Amino acid sequence: MQTIIRRSFRTLPIAAALLVASLPAAAMPQDEARIWRAAIADAQEKVIRVWDLGEREEVGVFKTGAAARLHPAAGSMEFTVIESATGDVRTLHLGLKEEDHGDHNHWVTAKPKLSATLLNGPRPSHANVGAGRVAVFFDGDGTLRSHALAVLHATARAHHGIGIPLPGERLLVSRPAAEGSLPDGMQVVDSNGSVQMASPVCEAQHGDGQHHPMYLFGCKNGLLLYDDKRNTFELIPYRLDTDKGMVRTLISTPKNPRWVGNFGKEALLLIDVEQRSQTLVPLPAALLDFQWDPDSPSVAYALVRSGELLAIDTKTGKVLGRRAVLPEWSPPETTGNSPPSPRLAVASDRIALVDPRSGLLHFLRGKDLKTLDEIKLGGQPGGIVMRSVNLDPD
Repeated sequence: MQTIIRRSFRTLPIAAALLVASLPAAAMPQDEARIWRAAIADAQEKVIRVWDLGEREEVGVFKTGAAARLHPAAGSMEFTVIESATGDVRTLHLGLKEEDHGDHNHWVTAKPKLSATLLNGPRPSHANVGAGRVAVFFDGDGTLRSHALAVLHATARAHHGIGIPLPGERLLVSRPAAEGSLPDGMQVVDSNGSVQMASPVCEAQHGDGQHHPMYLFGCKNGLLLYDDKRNTFELIPYRLDTDKGMVRTLISTPKNPRWVGNFGKEALLLIDVEQRSQTLVPLPAALLDFQWDPDSPSVAYALVRSGELLAIDTKTGKVLGRRAVLPEWSPPETTGNSPPSPRLAVASDRIALVDPRSGLLHFLRGKDLKTLDEIKLGGQPGGIVMRSVNLDPD
């Protein structure tokens, strides 16, 4: 049986502008050789900017044909660049490379690079990495494609879908409910496109995260789990005393088999699949974005519309710290050419937060949420990703 735990913010009163608790000493030690490099996709100027944040140096500017989204790619320093409006898919390399020095490896810096168009098709959406391959789903025709092979699999109809490569040339692919709709489940297909296994119904499926061999998806009627080791699907009920929410976004990490998802607009759901436990964490305002440090996934960070940034223990749901970082964000009345909402990225105890209203990037320390720097980017910075490496050869 699932354990459901609720966390309340009543025990943590809000100061007028600032309230920061002492975060755990789990933050990794830092040194002068560590570097943080971020890529920021701009919605106004149709460019991607790459910055070395510690040096306050812009190291690359790449023009795009349309507003771009950044997704993980096969390499740890690579990202899949998706331009839905043009249908183009490319790869961005941050320019951080690991050299073999015989008895040790050494990270070095180089210029970032944006590839030529690798794929093109109608409305590319989700990009997922699995078994060393990147797969991009094209909503416009319901096909799953990769850089190595133009079409991996064609589903029955166009829909807002997803596909994940599995070992053994297999695929975990969404099942369309109707033309142009969200999926209603997943299925495992072999290299010939034959369905090997289909999941239970997963209503209005959206959101995914993986900790191989386990893959988790958000549904209106629960959480859909695929265990590739056991070759099984399982629908895990929410079992919450509310019907006002569902998980629509999930984040995961290779470090442990836990997931963090949103639950409705004003709560996070901490999920431990092995323990079959769920911890509901109500938020003080509607959620804008949430991330965690891949190197230290015991703490997740949530940005809410009030402008507060919160640090949350991903095991207990306890609020470890909170701080007012941005002015309150009000969603635009129209969705036409409205700016994107603020977004954040986390790496090696640093948080990078971009605000499209001011064009600023806020650089903060994770252990105490202290602002270390503010960088004027200009334009309308939207999506952001960040990686960190230690350049010290020892």
